[in-house]
Amino acid sequence: VSVGPYLQIVSMGTAPFSGASSIDSSGSSGAWSLSPYMIGVGSFVANFSAFVKNTVFPATAGIAPTVNVTYSSTGFCALGPPCGRQSLANAVSAAVAIAEPTMTLNISNTSLSTVTLPNITVNEVVTVRVQIVLPRKTTTMRVQIDFPAGAAVVANTQVQLGQQVNCSGLTVTNTANATVLFDLGTCVNWYTAATVG
Repeated sequence: VSVGPYLQIVSMGTAPFSGASSIDSSGSSGAWSLSPYMIGVGSFVANFSAFVKNTVFPATAGIAPTVNVTYSSTGFCALGPPCGRQSLANAVSAAVAIAEPTMTLNISNTSLSTVTLPNITVNEVVTVRVQIVLPRKTTTMRVQIDFPAGAAVVANTQVQLGQQVNCSGLTVTNTANATVLFDLGTCVNWYTAATVG
């Protein structure tokens, strides 16, 4: 079996009659070694699992993975007639939908009760909150917030992750109170979670 160009095989089920299976180093193809006794069996099922590669970026259109399956029993010719046969089947999936993160931004927790948000005034202390909902996959995450030069002083920063979101690191860079960059590295939103972070 071979897959491409956007899929990678991660596991292959055991073939009937305990036949061995193998996956090549790139994950683009795999094979089952079937027993000669399979000649007398009308049908069988062998399963494999594959995932969409992380190199497929959001907003990429027209992604259609393909699967090709080749069957050959010509290797049984040494056993005598019938000598065997070959066949090829292939399938092209519908276009894959690549989920994208969504983001909302709001201003809250003003220090002046006389000001109605989102309006702010001189010397007012406010909280700028950015919420990002990650799709259930692995995502490289960098969040940048830009303020008008000289218009704000960033007093402190805070990051809170959803209960099933794990990130490889966190670096916060404040450049002249004009640009605040949150670099969370590689974030994983687990596929089996019931909620999003």
